[in-house]
Amino acid sequence: MTMKPEDKISGSVDGCFYVIKFNCPQTLNAMSYDDFLYTTRLLDRAERDPNVYFTVLQSSGKYFSSGADFRSVPNNPSGDEGTELTRWLENFLAKNQYITSSFIKHSKVLIACLNGPAIGLSAAIVLLCDLVYSMDARGTKNFLQFPFSQLGLSCEGATSVTLPQKIGRNAASTKLFFGERLYFADMLHSVINRDYALDDGDVDKFNTQVMQDLRAKIRGLYLPAVLQMKDVLRASNDTVSKLELANSKEVHGALPYWVDGEPQRRFARLRDAKLAARGRSKI
Repeated sequence: MTMKPEDKISGSVDGCFYVIKFNCPQTLNAMSYDDFLYTTRLLDRAERDPNVYFTVLQSSGKYFSSGADFRSVPNNPSGDEGTELTRWLENFLAKNQYITSSFIKHSKVLIACLNGPAIGLSAAIVLLCDLVYSMDARGTKNFLQFPFSQLGLSCEGATSVTLPQKIGRNAASTKLFFGERLYFADMLHSVINRDYALDDGDVDKFNTQVMQDLRAKIRGLYLPAVLQMKDVLRASNDTVSKLELANSKEVHGALPYWVDGEPQRRFARLRDAKLAARGRSKI
């Protein structure tokens, strides 16, 4: 049975923090567009709450998010180019651009608690966060991956700007062109602000510890000044405009691939492989 987004993703106020949590470890927190859109609704609640200064993204289980839920991608093209164009303007371009833009423009301090790997648009969202904390005691578990070319797509989530900014253009080109994983060693101090060495792998303990540390850090701070600092930091490099432009170019560049049906074909193969693997496991 398909779960509703509100059953998989929660949002709650905790003092000056708004916590958005992915609660579907059984699917490795895979996300449909409805899930991403529900997340932006929660993001908007944090944005509109005058008592919230920090928006914290938490997750559960082994993965922060395994990216797009390939089961939610339709694979029955009409065969008519005009119909497909209209369809994917609505189902890809508008939604993808809106989701990314919501994170780009978010004025509160965005914090990701990276309990495990993040893939695709979910990984792109991690790069849009102001602070990233990791639970990866030996530096081998967490990774970000952008397998867009393997899925018949182009860059998403403004990664054409954020990834080169974080790790440099040459390294970013390799990770994006070939869909290679970005491991912990490549992320510490460039993407990840701090690693929590929790050998027991207890995600709840990790999330709790991050929140305790954040509360300790903000003692004595004048929180409106923190938001003003974020605004000034973004304005000094015209960050928002650059990210919005990249977001627009990325989704428009990938639209023809959806109209042609290449991503749908590749997602369908993933679905078939998953079903086949389940069948073998029951034998």
